[in-house]
Amino acid sequence: MKLFGWSIIRTSELEVLKKDSTRISRLTEVYRWFAGWKDLDVIWSYIIEDDYYGGIDSARKRYARLRGTGIYGEDNEGGR
Repeated sequence: MKLFGWSIIRTSELEVLKKDSTRISRLTEVYRWFAGWKDLDVIWSYIIEDDYYGGIDSARKRYARLRGTGIYGEDNEGGR
């Protein structure tokens, strides 16, 4: 319900939003902390950026190419 530009929500919804806000803050802090780890760039871009439309499979493939492994971490033809 909206009233004069304000939205009224349930207390339970407010609690969920507060917890989500805390999670986002933690994620942002961790992202900045590990920003120098280039192999994690794929994971960060999947989580934070809006340019990943292929879902988790596309992120797995990109990460595997970067690491030189298969999508589940197994050796990929001598690490190519």
